Amino acid sequence: METNRLTAYFLRQHPKISARTLQQYTPEEAADFLENAPPAIIASITQELIPSYAADCLKLLPVDIAAKVLSILGAEQASLLMRRMKSSQRVKLIRAMPTVFANMIRLVLRYPDSTVGYLMNPDVFTVNEEMTVSEVVRVLKQSNLELQDRVYVLDSQQRLTGIIPVSRLLISEDADMKSIMSEPDETVSARTRIDNLKINSNQHAIPVVDHAGVFVGVINMKTVTAALESKREHRGIENLSETALSLAEILWDTCANMISPDYHTDSRKKKHDD
Repeated sequence: METNRLTAYFLRQHPKISARTLQQYTPEEAADFLENAPPAIIASITQELIPSYAADCLKLLPVDIAAKVLSILGAEQASLLMRRMKSSQRVKLIRAMPTVFANMIRLVLRYPDSTVGYLMNPDVFTVNEEMTVSEVVRVLKQSNLELQDRVYVLDSQQRLTGIIPVSRLLISEDADMKSIMSEPDETVSARTRIDNLKINSNQHAIPVVDHAGVFVGVINMKTVTAALESKREHRGIENLSETALSLAEILWDTCANMISPDYHTDSRKKKHDD
């Protein structure tokens, strides 16, 4: 779809309004509309889109265009969107980026396997504070995400400011998110080791933030419990293997002594004496 001068001017001058309008359409329709716009304009609009919707749009754009848009957005915001993509998609985008920026993205995306960031689910549904219930419901219908029991509300800096149960969202009138959300009880850093995470049986999931306080996903308590159990089992197997190895070494030493030349010499001498 061609983007004429007047449309391009409007998109450049009013990225927030443009984003809210685009979110009324499917990601396929939005990507088709944005494809011929300059990457800088696409980037300015992407900043105003709901992250899940923005990621869906970027996945549908040609790789070279999406890579340019992400490079303009910067490493932190680009990584936030790329975490919502499959590994194969991330690899293609990184290969299309300038070398220095690609290396920065690789570093930002990497979390050690013993941390919350490694186990978290980054692909959760988020909304902006100023969005209304009707807008959110409309975007939900267009979204490819599996709807969970809570919606996470972010400010313009992508920091978590509130949580809304889906049940409350469905029965509320056309209010904005800020008026019906509840403040989050707690958040956890993506760099926190899972061994140090306090598990509360009443909690289903905890919001995860990065070093700058930006919302990056949710850690499910069942996932943490399973990971810790797996880790304990692995340690048990390692300990068992070490014990078995020690016993094998003792047995080997004993057998080696029994078949050593000294042993045979002593045995023959004993028979001769008898």
